[in-house]
Amino acid sequence: PEGRVAFVIGLLEARSLVFHATTFDPAYGKYSPGKALIHFIASWMVGKNLSTLDFGDGNEPYKYEVADREHVLSRIFVSGKNQLRFIAKTRFIQYVKDHPKMYHLYQNKLKPWASRAAAALHVPEIMEMFFF
Repeated sequence: PEGRVAFVIGLLEARSLVFHATTFDPAYGKYSPGKALIHFIASWMVGKNLSTLDFGDGNEPYKYEVADREHVLSRIFVSGKNQLRFIAKTRFIQYVKDHPKMYHLYQNKLKPWASRAAAALHVPEIMEMFFF
C-alpha cells in the first residue's frame, strides 16, 4: 500500500504531548505500526523539550508496555441543552464508567470486537462513531 502507515493527532500541553486520535493502515497491523509511531514521536519530543507522552483514557495493551505510570483521567462535557444526542451519549459514558462490570464488558469484549470489525470493514472505529 502507498501513503501513510500510521498517524496521530496530538495536543500540546505545557511539556506534554497528549494522544488525541491515532490510526494505522490495517494492511500493516501485524507489524505494530502504533508502537513504531511511539518511537518516532518520542524521538521528536526530545528535540522539542517535551517530557510526557500521555496516551489518554483506555486500557489498550500497548499503554502498559511502554508507560511507566497510570493517572486517573476525568472528562468534562459541556453542551447546550438542545444537544440531546450529545447529552445522551455523555450520560451513557458516565453510566458505563460508574459501573465496573459494564466498563469491563465494554473494554474487554465490546470495544475489541468493534475494533476488529471496523478494521475488517475498513471503516473508522465503530464504537467511537456511535458512542464515544
